[in-house]
Amino acid sequence: MNFALSDEHKMLQTAVRSFAEKEIAPLVEEAE
Repeated sequence: MNFALSDEHKMLQTAVRSFAEKEIAPLVEEAE
């Protein structure tokens, strides 16, 4: 099995991470 991330997976991971930092992090800070 190949466990290495494909470029597509890396792009998706980067997009999800940046979305989380922009959209979710501020909500978490407000909730505290």
